[in-house]
Amino acid sequence: MSIRDPALKKTLVILGLFVLTLLYFHDVLTGKVLLVERDLTTFFYPFRSIWVETVRQGHFPFWNPFIKCGVPLFAAIQPGVLYPLSIPYLFLPLDLAFNWTIISHFFLAGVFTYSLMRELGASLQGALAAALAFLFSGYLISVHNVLNTLLSVSWYPLVIWFGCRMVRTGLLRWAIASGVSLCCMFLGGGMEIVLLTFASLLLLCLYPRVLPLKDEESRPNLQRRLVHLGLVLAIFLGLAMVQILPFLELYGRSQRHGGVQLTQATLWSLAPKDLIYFLLPSLYGPRTTPDLYWKFQNYLKTIYVGPVVLCLAGIYFFRQGKRGFVLLAAMGLTLMFALGG
Repeated sequence: MSIRDPALKKTLVILGLFVLTLLYFHDVLTGKVLLVERDLTTFFYPFRSIWVETVRQGHFPFWNPFIKCGVPLFAAIQPGVLYPLSIPYLFLPLDLAFNWTIISHFFLAGVFTYSLMRELGASLQGALAAALAFLFSGYLISVHNVLNTLLSVSWYPLVIWFGCRMVRTGLLRWAIASGVSLCCMFLGGGMEIVLLTFASLLLLCLYPRVLPLKDEESRPNLQRRLVHLGLVLAIFLGLAMVQILPFLELYGRSQRHGGVQLTQATLWSLAPKDLIYFLLPSLYGPRTTPDLYWKFQNYLKTIYVGPVVLCLAGIYFFRQGKRGFVLLAAMGLTLMFALGG
């Protein structure tokens, strides 16, 4: 097999991403040091400990008896009881499984991004640069402490990759793959990520030229693309309903049922001054007292991307012409929502 063989190249890239991920997390690979902070300590680790122990005792983890008189556990979604990649919890020591859950999703985010970029026609070097930019981004570093977000957002490039193939080829198998991967994303617990991902698929179906897809001449028409998107939604709902129904029952009894006040919903929004984080990895955190840190921060610790990546992105948008303006408009809209109040 020659080094020029595409399959060998992809294998080497995946292996390289895996090695880099291991090097990055080298001090927590064995589970002797637990990878926890903030919400991981007070919510995600304890809830996983409860449901894993409950399952090992031969019971289904419907209920958490350790908070007041007890609270629903399975219906809360965030503990990820049905998440497919939670299976290692049943066989590995809890600390080791918890660390590797985080580590593996950084790796998957990189691999899925590489695959998506190659689908969009990027060179091997360009796709690898994109994968590394996402794998080691400030965003993933921030949301690892909101574990359900990390588990869900890692699937985003894969869902869009399948969506691109669905839109480009019109084959049902890619709609099925997209629906199944969207369900995996939902079972990870990041509901807001699922909604944004479906919105991305809708935009892709309505305006395929937003991305540089191949085979424009043989692309299915709008009606067929929307039918396939409906199939994605049907598959997602059919598979995820076992988790959606108890969640909706719990939501109806939640204090957030019917919505929350705008001030509460936008409390941890991205502040305009925090946009400097795109260029500087940490402007406020280590250089201020804890009180000021929480005063200045949104829920993200950093959204650092780096000047090199931003310059490369700028070159891409410049070369894309009109398509680049559409992408920039979509990104600008999401950024506007992120600014909240």
